[in-house]
Amino acid sequence: MRRDVVAAAAIALIVVQMAGCGGAVPRVSSGMVASARERWPDASEASLGRGRDLYTRRCNTCHALPLPGEHPAEEWPAIVRSMGKRSKLDSAAQDDVARFLMVARQP
Repeated sequence: MRRDVVAAAAIALIVVQMAGCGGAVPRVSSGMVASARERWPDASEASLGRGRDLYTRRCNTCHALPLPGEHPAEEWPAIVRSMGKRSKLDSAAQDDVARFLMVARQP
C-alpha cells in the first residue's frame, strides 16, 4: 500500500514538472525564425521546431529543463554538445537544439 502511494506521488510530481517545463519553454515564433535566419540562413520553422521538440522530450528525461535564458547564447552549443553525446543525439539534432535555445533566449 505504502509503495503504491509513493509511486503515485512520484508520477504526479513528474507530470507536474513536465507540464510546467513544457509551458515555460517558448513555442517557435516567426520572430525566432527571422532571428535564426540572420545567423543561419538555412534555419526554418521546422528545424527550430525539431530543436524545441527534442529539447522538451529528450532533455527532460534526465533532469529538469533549464529555461533558454538561464545560459548566455554562446554557452548553449557546448552544453548541448556535452549533453547531446550523453543522450545520443546526432550532430544535426544537436545543431537544431542549440539553435532553438540560442534564439529562444532572446527577448
